[in-house]
Amino acid sequence: MHPLADVFQKRKAPEKRETFVPLPNDVIVKETISSTAFQKMGCLVLAGGQGTRLGVEGPKGCVELPLPEKKTLFQLIFEKVEAKGKDLPLAIMTSPLNHEATVEYLEEHHYFGLTNVSIFSQDMIAVCDDEGRVYGEMKSPDGNGKALKNLYTSGVWEAWKKQGVEIVQVIPVDNPLAEPFDGELLAIHETEGVELVLKCIERESPTEKLGVIGTEKGKLIIREYTELTKRIQDLGFPHGNTGLFSCTMDFVKQAAAIELPWHFAHKQAGSIWVWKFETFIFDLFPYAKSFKVIVSKRKKCFAPLKNRLGPDSLETVAKALMT
Repeated sequence: MHPLADVFQKRKAPEKRETFVPLPNDVIVKETISSTAFQKMGCLVLAGGQGTRLGVEGPKGCVELPLPEKKTLFQLIFEKVEAKGKDLPLAIMTSPLNHEATVEYLEEHHYFGLTNVSIFSQDMIAVCDDEGRVYGEMKSPDGNGKALKNLYTSGVWEAWKKQGVEIVQVIPVDNPLAEPFDGELLAIHETEGVELVLKCIERESPTEKLGVIGTEKGKLIIREYTELTKRIQDLGFPHGNTGLFSCTMDFVKQAAAIELPWHFAHKQAGSIWVWKFETFIFDLFPYAKSFKVIVSKRKKCFAPLKNRLGPDSLETVAKALMT
């Protein structure tokens, strides 16, 4: 049987959670300033995915965008960091599916001039069938929920601590509008002294396929769009999750000891359907003792690359970068 068979078999539909409410005004930041004290920050890039859905073999970070001067997702991030300081601490979380290829690519390109890059891998976990039995040798990445734990246990956290890092920023590799070493996030930590700062955008409609941000008993909560009840859609919940956030080094240390809930996804693998298990990093947010949420412009910070064609595709992302 699968090691998580009991959890899997006892799974149930998400609770209605009627206490989930829109963000209160006192945690929302609309007017921001920017800090340039970038040496206080370390940036973690979530890059465990493959480019398969984009029609590309290999790491998603190695996917080229159809720009006038073609550049990969990795290159765009690394060049932004280099412009702020080639010795700024940057970490990349890969997966066993793409770790070797990622290291090879970055070494081949001499890390695009950066001199303080750390790379570590997330874990894999077996998939199972409808009865909770392990399906063959097939495994899949265990999600991004353990990213902060992996940062801590890999030794990167300790190295950054010695370098004077106080704030850790997290960005996904597949949003090239994300700003590594984001001065707006850093400024909120400096002025408000909060544990966590999340950057959000206004949702385009109540049915947009974007995680919804709210609070529950004063805690910061993200609800997946697949879990939204009619009540939530009717209330509007204007703020959508970009996946762009920062937190204190102490919060990272705390996160390393937190057991996150498992999420289950029924996905096709070849000719059969299997259940995959993942943890999500946003399930750490309720543990933040204090937080602020920056409301940003979509065109400024959010252009996710998810599909080969259509919405959130190579073409639309390239267009967003050139606008």
